[in-house]
Amino acid sequence: MVHSYGSQGDGTVTFLPHRLNRQPVVGEPSSSMARPWVGGHALAMTEPEEKAERFRLMQAHGITELQAALKVADEIDRKRSTNTIPRPKADYAEEDGIIPQAINILEERMFTRGPQLSSPTTVSNYFQMKLMDEPNEVFAVAFLDGAFQVIAYEHMFNGTVNSTSVYPRVVLTRCLELSASAILVAHNHPSGLTTPSEADKALTKALQNALQLLDIRLLDHFIIGKGKPFSFAENGLM
Repeated sequence: MVHSYGSQGDGTVTFLPHRLNRQPVVGEPSSSMARPWVGGHALAMTEPEEKAERFRLMQAHGITELQAALKVADEIDRKRSTNTIPRPKADYAEEDGIIPQAINILEERMFTRGPQLSSPTTVSNYFQMKLMDEPNEVFAVAFLDGAFQVIAYEHMFNGTVNSTSVYPRVVLTRCLELSASAILVAHNHPSGLTTPSEADKALTKALQNALQLLDIRLLDHFIIGKGKPFSFAENGLM
């Protein structure tokens, strides 16, 4: 038994109980355990009913069982969204268990950080481990938050054995995407020599100037090769 709206003729709207005129479905629960119905359609199905409906759709439309199952689920959701009868509380209970798990996953992705790069030795060791074995030149960027913890480390540009092309605009775009407050950059010299070229110096200056416009700090630029990495900051080139 459900309720529908009825008019008494004086503009008053009342609820009028009535029984739905439909044929019983094999396997349907008894009336005391009946599921919500609207317009002759169930808002939920028993497992035998779902299987029967999936089979009917597979035979009628020549679709797979997965496609049929999706159609059944979509139809139930559509019927629920077009009426005022709430979903069974059991549905909400299952979702209530999933929501905290989803929040935990998002928090781990958003707030978990990598190592804190707060000293020149830590930074040079970090880049050495990342770039020492590269056979060709690689320009890498460590994106940092306000506490100098690593948000992300990326090999942004790959080159040949003796050169690589670097585009400051691409670096700036990535900084904005990651909400970085500062960056550290490094590239390797497969030859093993860590002396910076004039091109290395010009790139460092151009990148530093571009970042300043966005209030993002370029903390240092390292060249990785044989022995101790070369630091632009320690050598007064920044």
